[in-house]
Amino acid sequence: MSLQKELVAHGFDCPLPIENNNGSIINRIQNKSAVIISFLEGKQLQSILPSHCQEVGSMIARFTNITKTSKLKRKNGLNLESWEAIVKKCKESNDESYDHYFNKLEHELVFLKNNWPSNLPTAIIHADLFQDNIFFIKDKISGVIDFYFSCEDFIAYELALAINAWCFDFKDGFQSKNYTSLMKGFKEYSSLDQSEKKSLNVLLRGAAVRILVTRLHDMIYHPKDALVIPKDPKEYLQILEWHQENPDINL
Repeated sequence: MSLQKELVAHGFDCPLPIENNNGSIINRIQNKSAVIISFLEGKQLQSILPSHCQEVGSMIARFTNITKTSKLKRKNGLNLESWEAIVKKCKESNDESYDHYFNKLEHELVFLKNNWPSNLPTAIIHADLFQDNIFFIKDKISGVIDFYFSCEDFIAYELALAINAWCFDFKDGFQSKNYTSLMKGFKEYSSLDQSEKKSLNVLLRGAAVRILVTRLHDMIYHPKDALVIPKDPKEYLQILEWHQENPDINL
């Protein structure tokens, strides 16, 4: 909530938590905490065009330009160590149908542990910039929602998560025009230094693993009576394998 207040104060479009008469944004309704937030116009996209990806890249640059000087602090709870723990828990299910995932992930986690960068530029990142969390009006971003995973991490890692989410198609693989447009939008307001460019492939692979392991966990431990349908982890296995085979993505 504090992050959203800070973003709105800098002109960024996201829901604004509304203070009550006591100056607090946290209310109590039937012994539960509740927050009233402003309404955000717009809808999520049904299909992705390169122009939309340019909007996303531009938004990421503007977002992190605001938050890289923020005094807010929150560690990334879904970091490399947590990925290892999630894979370990998934293996305890003894579901042999996912053995090819486990084998792939065990080797990849060793690679990431040996190659994960340090001392890259950081900011508070959104860390969940999927289609359902970015609203559009007439092909322009009208706002961003769902800051549940927001944390302090590398700016280039935020880009990596977004590239995987917006520049790959389950059937057709890597969408180069989407990628070029996303990076074009980012470069309108920011840029990557040489250390970030050098580390991008590792970050892209890590970003793929982060979504892959959580989807795998949700698939294996999904309650039978749950209303929400778990997302297929296969999509992010394909994305991971693409990055493994294409280490020199064009910047």
